[in-house]
This record gives sequence, C-alpha cells and structure tokens, in this order.
Amino acid sequence: MMAAQKKGSFLIRLFGDGKGSGAAALFFVIAFVGIGVCLWFRRDPHIWELEKESISGERITGGRDDD
Repeated sequence: MMAAQKKGSFLIRLFGDGKGSGAAALFFVIAFVGIGVCLWFRRDPHIWELEKESISGERITGGRDDD
C-alpha cells in the first residue's frame, strides 16, 4: 500500500515509507473501527442494564434459574 504512494503524499507524511508503515496504517484503521463499534454498542440499552446490575450488587445468573 505504502510502496504505491508518491513521495510526499499524505499517507507517506503520516505513516512513513519504511518497514512497518503499512502495519501502522492498518493499526490506525483498526483503532477507528474499534472506536466506531464502541460508540455503536453504547446505544444498546441492554448493556446499560448490565452496568446498573453490577453497580447495585445484584447477581447476574446468565438466564439460568438453578439457584
């Protein structure tokens, strides 16, 4: 990916053109995908219910009624 870029291009200035520059670009993309996934699931009300249960000290049984 980085070898195909022209000297002085935005990607070269951001990540460089040596060994590992492609990996740096990949980690950059993965970071923003991870941020997006976290923001997407933050809207799920079921996750917030789990948070309330863990703060209040209620036991989470995983849907089983064996106690």
